[in-house]
Amino acid sequence: MTFLKIRRLNTVISAIIEKQLMQLLETPGTTLILSLEGIRFIDSSGFDTLLKLDRAARAHHGRFVIDRIAPEVTELLHLVGLQNHFKVAGRPVREETH
Repeated sequence: MTFLKIRRLNTVISAIIEKQLMQLLETPGTTLILSLEGIRFIDSSGFDTLLKLDRAARAHHGRFVIDRIAPEVTELLHLVGLQNHFKVAGRPVREETH
C-alpha cells in the first residue's frame, strides 16, 4: 500500500488505514509492505496504528514491513524510540527476541 499526495500520517488518515489494513492481516502468514513514500510527519496516532499493524501481523504469523521512509520520518522514529522496532525494506531484519 502507498499513500498518494498525503504528507502526514495523522489521526484521520490513521483511522482509515488501520481499518482497511487490519483486515488484510487477519489472513495467517500475510506479509504487508507499507510504503511511507510522501509521508513527512507521523503523529502519535499514526505511530499507534503502525504498532497495532505490527502486532496484528505477528499475532497471525505474518510480517509488517515499512518501506520508502523519508529522512524526516526516520528522525521521528529515533525521537520516539522505534528506530529498531519495525522491519524496514532495504535494511537487514533485526533478530527478534522471544
